Amino acid sequence: RQSANNALIRAYADGGAQKIALHTAGETYFNGGNVGIGTSTPDFLLDVESTGTPTFCVRNSAASGDAKVIIGEPNTAAYGLELKWKGATGDAYYDNHYDHSVNPHMYFRMRTAGTPLLALTINPDATTLFGYSATFAGTIGVGGATADGYGINSAKDIKIIDSGGDPRLLLGDTTSGGDYCQVQWDSSTDAMWLGTDTDPDTLILDESSNATFAGKITTSAGTNLLD
Repeated sequence: RQSANNALIRAYADGGAQKIALHTAGETYFNGGNVGIGTSTPDFLLDVESTGTPTFCVRNSAASGDAKVIIGEPNTAAYGLELKWKGATGDAYYDNHYDHSVNPHMYFRMRTAGTPLLALTINPDATTLFGYSATFAGTIGVGGATADGYGINSAKDIKIIDSGGDPRLLLGDTTSGGDYCQVQWDSSTDAMWLGTDTDPDTLILDESSNATFAGKITTSAGTNLLD
């Protein structure tokens, strides 16, 4: 006992250096190696193991309070990753602090077998790259545009590139039933195709400004204007 109300326990290594301190009213620390909870052979500085669903929790004891986890270098304010919960608004923040002339990237990776896949990359210029399939339950605004009820609303150009391939843009009510039209780039002829699921090349526009039309143009009365 250190005083009438507080207790302090110290543990020392063979060389006399203090490694553990347990203080009821002060700093408590473990400085002798890895710490295990639920395991006697911890593999990390803090190793928590259990059956079921082991849970690591960081929370504010006050209602609507904030909580955060920080990972980084000694100066975490300048070089660190901060995961924060804003209790008053219910917002979650993923902040990457990197006070350097070279701006950082944010990578979200997935791994099934072998090399991890870059599923999502956020660049310093705020551009976002998806290297994997992604599903969004809501709407998306791009380039500063608000979604405005559209699936995707973009204030900037949209580029669809498949190096050496034939990228397509599909419009319709279903693709499983074949009820759609498409705009496609044909890499073998360097031409744009406009058509439907059954006739994808009804209209062909090539790089020499030539147009090839495979169908017919009719008036409301059914007259073929190409006859």
